[in-house]
Amino acid sequence: MGALSWLTPWRNVIPGPEVTAVPIIDWLASSASDMTPADLWRSQPHLRTVVDFLARQTAQLGIHTYQRNPLDDGRERVRESELAQLMEQPNPDQTTYEFVRSLVSDVAVYDVAYVLRVMGVDGWELRTLRPRWVQIVESTPYAPVTYAVTWPNMPPVKVPASQVIAFHGWNPDDELRGASPVVTLRAILTEQIESQSFRLQMWARGGRIGNYLTRPVGAGQAMSPQARTKFQRQFNEAWTGRGEKAGGVPFLDEGIELKQSRFNAKDEQWAESTQLSLRTVASVYHIQPSMVGDTAGVSYANIREFRKMLYGETLGPMLMMLEQRLNLGLRDLAQPGEYVEFNVESRLRGDAVEQAAVLQTGIGGPWMTINEGRARLNMPAVEGGDELIRPLNVTAPGDTEPVPAEQEPEQDPLKAVFLGSDDEDADR
Repeated sequence: MGALSWLTPWRNVIPGPEVTAVPIIDWLASSASDMTPADLWRSQPHLRTVVDFLARQTAQLGIHTYQRNPLDDGRERVRESELAQLMEQPNPDQTTYEFVRSLVSDVAVYDVAYVLRVMGVDGWELRTLRPRWVQIVESTPYAPVTYAVTWPNMPPVKVPASQVIAFHGWNPDDELRGASPVVTLRAILTEQIESQSFRLQMWARGGRIGNYLTRPVGAGQAMSPQARTKFQRQFNEAWTGRGEKAGGVPFLDEGIELKQSRFNAKDEQWAESTQLSLRTVASVYHIQPSMVGDTAGVSYANIREFRKMLYGETLGPMLMMLEQRLNLGLRDLAQPGEYVEFNVESRLRGDAVEQAAVLQTGIGGPWMTINEGRARLNMPAVEGGDELIRPLNVTAPGDTEPVPAEQEPEQDPLKAVFLGSDDEDADR
């Protein structure tokens, strides 16, 4: 259970106007440095935003299976093999999107992820294991030998390393596990928790005074308590809430002045500290902050470039690590030359206008039939619409010259002189 999940029930029992302390807020601030990566992901919006962004952008790519031809190094998409079917649906309870999202989220939060290979009713299945369920019980300095997996509400089960595909980053002290980036971010996230704690304390303990009335020292004899109470009651009934004069401009005599006392978030620089937190979290995960909500200095041109960089500099290394580990862990299920790969190309093709321009330039002519275009607009096919239209000035392989356009019949020169040309008639 996350730390913030205790906040609501504790605060519900605190009385209203006589609040002098909020125990959960003080506890939250004092224990921030002890929160687990999972607790920080649940409680810190910037960390969750960045992790979810990475997981969702990777999961939407999909995993394709290819067969490499050793003769010409070409490749062909495979759809019916055992490996391709496994990538199409890793297990009966998850789609490929859900499987990849879970896998990348584990890597992003813990810098380690585990996938269990298990034989199901209809064949092999791939199941993600939460890192907190998995413990290495036997290993060499460089590779695990046996894992102990403790599923919720179940006793530990020993699993040989051959049935587990382990993904992890680099750790300066350990070859078997990664080092969570959330630990690196703990200081900046703790600062945000302290800031959140302070804001909650302000709302729970601070005054709610927006305006107040005052009389200068030399304004005359001080008002009696009875007169002060009467004046305040009349002022509130007339000018505050739904009073008959609410929204108007009061006229105050006897030197009374109306002043404002409002909270100023700009002076406290809360917005700046929040922006710094988002940028720091994004930089640790090698993401352009503008991709996750930082709008400073953003333009249409650089957003397009950042989108292209996303699947290169940002996600490229993680995708390669996932692909290589999957191919290594599933090599006994693959045919010779068969491998899996994320479909990055689908996200780098650009929008429909860019794709059409690039294809037409590369092909040198129309690349879609009439009926194919009508199908994209949900329109019925027409007769004769299944052939590509060929411009008369474009040659095809084997042609020696373009197809000439049909010539107009020559005009009688005497007719042109005595009767005038069609263009002259049109001008007249």
